[in-house]
Amino acid sequence: MSSFQFHHPYFLVLLALLPLLAWWMAQKVPQASLQFPSLSLLKKVQHSRRSPAGKQLIVIRLCGLFCLIIGLARPQMVSHTANTNVEGIDIVISLDLSGSMCAHYVARPC
Repeated sequence: MSSFQFHHPYFLVLLALLPLLAWWMAQKVPQASLQFPSLSLLKKVQHSRRSPAGKQLIVIRLCGLFCLIIGLARPQMVSHTANTNVEGIDIVISLDLSGSMCAHYVARPC
């Protein structure tokens, strides 16, 4: 039988800050990126605080932060675990295939 758990559940506390961050990002007014010599052109433009693309960008950023926080908490599926004590010997075999092994004094032909 398997169960679901978080390895670092204390990171989930950061999820409580996401609504506050969303509110702050929605209230922040961006600086003008273009300067107009005359304001008569701007009076013809519809008055809105944010464009729909700006709102979508906020949602994408918050979704990214949500996924990052969940990833930091390290969700895990845990199945039945058993601790066993085993004795053994570790054996390591290494094979050097570098160019220095193709030297003329080595018996292996390259």
